[in-house]
Amino acid sequence: MLFNGLGDMKWGMVWRTGANEATHFTTSKPLQFGATLVPAGTYTLFTKIVENGKWELVVNKQTKQWGTDYDEKQDLARIPMTVTSNNAVVEKMEIMVKPAGKGGELIVAWDNYKAVAVFTAK
Repeated sequence: MLFNGLGDMKWGMVWRTGANEATHFTTSKPLQFGATLVPAGTYTLFTKIVENGKWELVVNKQTKQWGTDYDEKQDLARIPMTVTSNNAVVEKMEIMVKPAGKGGELIVAWDNYKAVAVFTAK
């Protein structure tokens, strides 16, 4: 069961990362996520949870939309995330950037899960 049966969420579907309005992410520098380069700019973040426990961070070029207005044609990238278990249940989703070295980690924590995408600033 995905997140204790929350709403109509199903494995493999793209869902809004956050609530209500779409979650925006702005970077003043290009960011390198593995083989994927995200140019400086403002983007909307979505998440895809694949049934085998892998998550993807979906970086979408469309902005200023409601969180459920997702247009796959506007995807800039789908970035694999490393998923681990939280020590405690996170009831209110947390989205954060943790600086480290010349880059950092973009972290999404919710329920019993923590998903991380590591990046380097260019």
